Amino acid sequence: QVFRVSLEVGMVSLEVMPWFSPAVSPEISRVMHNLGYRTEFWPGDEIGRRFFHRVVFMASGFAAGAVIAPGQHAPLLMTLAGAGSFAVTGAALSIDDNQPRRCWALTRCTTLSVSPEILLRLSEVESAWNKELTSYYVRRCVSERFGQMVCHVAKPDRRLGVLMATSLDAVAQPVHAKLRETADGWVRLPHLPSRKLIASVISCSSTTLDQVIRDWSDQGILRHAEGALWMKKTAVTEHRQWLTPFLQMQKDIENAVNVRQNFHFPE
Repeated sequence: QVFRVSLEVGMVSLEVMPWFSPAVSPEISRVMHNLGYRTEFWPGDEIGRRFFHRVVFMASGFAAGAVIAPGQHAPLLMTLAGAGSFAVTGAALSIDDNQPRRCWALTRCTTLSVSPEILLRLSEVESAWNKELTSYYVRRCVSERFGQMVCHVAKPDRRLGVLMATSLDAVAQPVHAKLRETADGWVRLPHLPSRKLIASVISCSSTTLDQVIRDWSDQGILRHAEGALWMKKTAVTEHRQWLTPFLQMQKDIENAVNVRQNFHFPE
């Protein structure tokens, strides 16, 4: 059984996972692919400044968004955006908290950007789309807080396991999902960002992270094959089960965040 927390929007289940920006529904994804302006980025490229108030959707690759500590360059909160999610929401889908933010490419990636006015027209046509888009900010806040809680209570090996396991649900997958699992119980993980970045996300040192990976390789939990990382299905299930009590807190976290009812467009 796959353990997930979701916000029901019409007939679409929008899942919320620690550290990952929520994936959008297939309907919104199709709109972004049909109408979005396509741009390619390389690792390290800053994404947000180029688009100002536009909404940026990840078509492929990974990006990171972070709140930057005042007077410093270190991120306070970091959220990963994979294929199928928004990397930059701007004022249209967010609540302005006057905090400096940055968004940059972690891998080679393709983005699709649209003006928020297009999303406004969509929300006027379909009420379910309006509910999904206006709730995106609170669902991303929930994912950030889930990540904080996991880092606070779990040891580094558990944090890494949870991140790897939830990446399977948080990142859009190919249509042929059966290709992700082998007959002998290995699950192919999405192409994740660098170890250094992952160590920052789960609040541990790169040395500790490398040791966990070596231990798992020796224990037959993790392997590298065909240009990808594979994890034992039993380990994936265990990490998902461990996370379940935290995901059940979703409603309490949502209630603590102010949810916008209508779009706000910058002057």
